[in-house]
Amino acid sequence: MIRHFLLVLFVTGLFISLGCSSNPTVPQGSNDIEAYLGTPPSLDGIVGSYTWTGNDGSYQTGNVIRDKQGNLTFVADRGAAVEPIPVLGIELEYKNHRGLYQNLYPIYRRGDTIVYDLDIDYNGSVPLNLYPILNAQLTACTRFWPSMVPLPGDSTQIWDPLEIEPYGSCQLRGKYTIPMDCYFGWGCTTTDFNISFRSGLFEFNLAYDVCGIFDP
Repeated sequence: MIRHFLLVLFVTGLFISLGCSSNPTVPQGSNDIEAYLGTPPSLDGIVGSYTWTGNDGSYQTGNVIRDKQGNLTFVADRGAAVEPIPVLGIELEYKNHRGLYQNLYPIYRRGDTIVYDLDIDYNGSVPLNLYPILNAQLTACTRFWPSMVPLPGDSTQIWDPLEIEPYGSCQLRGKYTIPMDCYFGWGCTTTDFNISFRSGLFEFNLAYDVCGIFDP
């Protein structure tokens, strides 16, 4: 079943900078940010995992690996590559940032409200909420890295059920207000899919974006 419901996602990087100053100037030199946070986490390599739990007792887990071009490969724990079939496509776009660090990462400051759009294209032949699919759910969360502890405040949003018609698309808008007392450090934005089939449960998570919480 996993071979028939793997995801191909197209994502952009996020860099959150939370400064004490109200000056909206974007830091461009590495010393401005990395002196406090260290070298940013890699945008490629292992970026997620998946689990299939079948009602017949079958069970499989594996990692999701992203290359420098953004392509994803699903690799089972036993080392065999799982061929990705494009069923869901996602683009994550942050709307109201103050600028780009290194021309890549959107910047926000403490007290800002992050607004992002998730554009989802669904290439399946049956609706996500129709038999043999019993339910689909999407959870987005902004977390500290590498601890994966959620950032303070309302940093988690859930869309349940996630309903899309066959070969359709939808846009989901998320918001998160950064607390004034938020700690600095590296973090990431994650998305978790839970798709219940008649035959079992498919769970997929991916760390979309590297984010730096900057407080000099």
